[in-house]
Amino acid sequence: MLQRGPGSYSLFFLLFTMAWCVNASTAAGADRLLQDDSPGEAVYREDINRDGRTNVVDVIALLILGRNDPDNPEADYDGDGVFNITDAMALLINIMAGNLTPLDGEVGSYHITGRVVENGVGLEGVELIIDGPEGFITKLYTDSGGTFRFENLDDGVYTVKPIRRTYYYTFNPEELEVTISGESVAVCDFQAFYASYTVTGRILENGVGLADVAVSVKGLEIDTTLVTGPDGVYTLAGLFNAPYALVPTKENYDFNPYTLAITLDSDSTIQDIAATPKSPTPVTLYNVSGRVSCSVQPLDNVQILLEGDMVASTVTDANGFYIFFVPDGEYTIIGLPVPDFQMFNPPSYTFTVQGADVLNLDFYGFGAGGEGL
Repeated sequence: MLQRGPGSYSLFFLLFTMAWCVNASTAAGADRLLQDDSPGEAVYREDINRDGRTNVVDVIALLILGRNDPDNPEADYDGDGVFNITDAMALLINIMAGNLTPLDGEVGSYHITGRVVENGVGLEGVELIIDGPEGFITKLYTDSGGTFRFENLDDGVYTVKPIRRTYYYTFNPEELEVTISGESVAVCDFQAFYASYTVTGRILENGVGLADVAVSVKGLEIDTTLVTGPDGVYTLAGLFNAPYALVPTKENYDFNPYTLAITLDSDSTIQDIAATPKSPTPVTLYNVSGRVSCSVQPLDNVQILLEGDMVASTVTDANGFYIFFVPDGEYTIIGLPVPDFQMFNPPSYTFTVQGADVLNLDFYGFGAGGEGL
């Protein structure tokens, strides 16, 4: 933490004086202080504190840097071989004039460009992220031609990928590793494929298909109920690479698992669900529920796992809510991160159900977030 002292007040007074001098400078005087890359174009030499911007903090950093190393060439803005107040004024003039174009070859001067295409045509509105060498993550969307451009990058290794939350599409490659070493990079196209899949499953009683079981399917753009045929088979088309919850119901039957969450990446035949006649002695079930959100925004289609004395899985609804019905026992609830690197706090709950509902097992998200196609 900075401690104020006589020197700091002098520094603030100096900056105020510099700003006044800048406003009072003639055009000729200002031109003398600017570093010109081409006629009429001023540039900055250094982002001193490496925050990706050039502002008054860099002026302060230059003052400190100059006191420690008066001959530092990065601080010599007017080219007279030494650091002094005119060098700090030169940077401040650049800042106030908005003339802050990085020089080629300097820190933060490179970019990564590419396209996302579907059948050779650029696809607009696809969300992409870039993971940098120091762990920073940023995102952007493709323009009307399917083009993206990550700017102001340093040398290093980066990972670029379309966000899987763009549920309507899958991508090839799924991600690209890009190395910047002294020059900008144009990457190969990401090929986008429309993702519309069919799921098939069975409900079995003692290994034999059970007819007339209602199977509720909820998830992205689907909220419907199927009925199994004589062989216990159900089929549903038009699903995406998103989580879906399947819940079988039939009078006088229990099911294991009694709710099942699936995520598809192709046409799929999923695991069988076992049906057993209900016990003549009814078992009391209790409500285990919660909500998943990021800040104040509910998160839908988040997969929630139930483990312990009963195993099940489900997905959150449009308001971020999930629910299980369980008998007495020991359980763990786990929230699975969503595809755009959303993580949850806490990642799980372990608890005991003993004669009462267990409510408000909420998960709070953090991460990249954002909506895709």
